[in-house]
Amino acid sequence: MTQQNRPQRTPKNFLKTAKIIHLALAMGCLAISAYFYSNTDMNFTDELNLKDPMIYILPVIGAIAFFASSVLYRNLIDKAKTQPSLLSKLNGFLSANIVRYAIIEGATLINIIWFSTTGTPLYITVAGTLLIYLFWLRPTKDKIIEDLALRGQDKAKFEAFDQDL
Repeated sequence: MTQQNRPQRTPKNFLKTAKIIHLALAMGCLAISAYFYSNTDMNFTDELNLKDPMIYILPVIGAIAFFASSVLYRNLIDKAKTQPSLLSKLNGFLSANIVRYAIIEGATLINIIWFSTTGTPLYITVAGTLLIYLFWLRPTKDKIIEDLALRGQDKAKFEAFDQDL
């Protein structure tokens, strides 16, 4: 691709790309959840089967995914902050977000699949909670500025939304 045909690497295009990646992962997870929810017979009972170890394991997996994704995200963002160029920082931000989304999505899918095999509402509840969190993580201009601690020239370049990086 020649220099003339290359799409501009602007903050606006970067944010659009980050939002598309987030939306694709979140909507894919939502679609799978909706499919399994509509095709699974719910097993509403007064009591959970307390002898089933999965009623303990899967909610813990959800909690671990929540905390692990935050810790890994923070570590990757800290590395991205030390990059010399704004473009490198933004690429690090995107990578950190993809890792974060993948961990949350994995725990969500595990709970959805287990729900589809048992019909126990606990698993779809955990999956729904993680899915809400995943949607809440949507990247915005302000989150990027805050998380990467953009200051001075980097912040000015990023806020010049249509200027090439």
